[in-house]
Amino acid sequence: MKPGQGFSPRPTSPTPSYGEIHGLLEQENVLPQGAASLPFPKPVMHQVKLFRGLENDLPGLEKQINDWLAETKVRVVQITGNLAPQQDETKPDESGVVHSLYSPANVLLVLLYEK
Repeated sequence: MKPGQGFSPRPTSPTPSYGEIHGLLEQENVLPQGAASLPFPKPVMHQVKLFRGLENDLPGLEKQINDWLAETKVRVVQITGNLAPQQDETKPDESGVVHSLYSPANVLLVLLYEK
C-alpha cells in the first residue's frame, strides 16, 4: 500500500464521527458500497434498582427480587449487597445482669440491569 492510501491512522477529529467511520470502511471495501448502516450494537443504558430488607426476613427479600425480575424481564448485569448491623441495646434484668439485645441487620441489594 502506498503512503496516503487506505485507512488513515489519524482521524479528522479526536473521536471520529459515524460518517467518517462509514466512509473509511467503505473506502477499504470492508463495507459494501451504498450500505445503509454499520453493524454496530445498539447502545445500552444501565439502570439501578435498590432492594432493602432485614436479615431476619431474607426469604421475603428474595421473593420480592424474584417477583420483580419475573415481572420486568430485565437482563441483570451485576448484583452487590451490604449488610449493616444495628447497634445493640443493653438492658439489665431484675438481678442487675446486663443482657444485649441485637436488632436484625439492614440488608441493601443494588441490582444493575439493562432494559
